[in-house]
Amino acid sequence: MALLTREYLKERFKEHQLTVIEQPFTYPSGLFSKAQGVNIVATKTAKDTLENINTTFYQEAVLLIEAFINQLLTNPEVFSPPLKAAT
Repeated sequence: MALLTREYLKERFKEHQLTVIEQPFTYPSGLFSKAQGVNIVATKTAKDTLENINTTFYQEAVLLIEAFINQLLTNPEVFSPPLKAAT
């Protein structure tokens, strides 16, 4: 089952033009034995440095906007203008 899942994931990633590598690892399984697993790593290589920088800036902007909206929803009073004293 694990092999079928691994092959399915690799094919799906490749359909999206991602570079796929397998990263084998071992882990303890039981008292004296070890088992082997495989991480599937999918990456996208930027055509040039500018594309990579733009992607990074976009991702950071999205995170900042999400943080701002979350803060606005949880603490709206922080963004409310101060009330003026009656004259």
